[in-house]
Amino acid sequence: MLYLPYLTAFKAEIEVVEELVHPKSETVELKVITERIYQTLDDLISPINYLEGYLKLAGNQVPISSSDFGLVQLRKSARSRDVESVLKLSHTSRRKYQQIQNSVDGQRTDRVADR
Repeated sequence: MLYLPYLTAFKAEIEVVEELVHPKSETVELKVITERIYQTLDDLISPINYLEGYLKLAGNQVPISSSDFGLVQLRKSARSRDVESVLKLSHTSRRKYQQIQNSVDGQRTDRVADR
């Protein structure tokens, strides 16, 4: 019984160190963040499919295919939950979209000017 205060203090110190090394609150927060990221990536697949369908419907009116647009690789990255690749490819896809948008707007302006 002489060692009881020492053992109690030692166990308390071990618990403090355990919390510093493996904090439970941060672990829970990381799990929540990871779940949100994965849900966002899963939710991204449907809009990618829609955009690919719109490109197919546009046919020759849009001078770019879905693979040129990066949608195939973007979908693969989203399904494999590769966040870095999804971010990189989404920026590339957005730039291509803006290029197409600018060329379509330019064609509209030319048609109006011809009238």
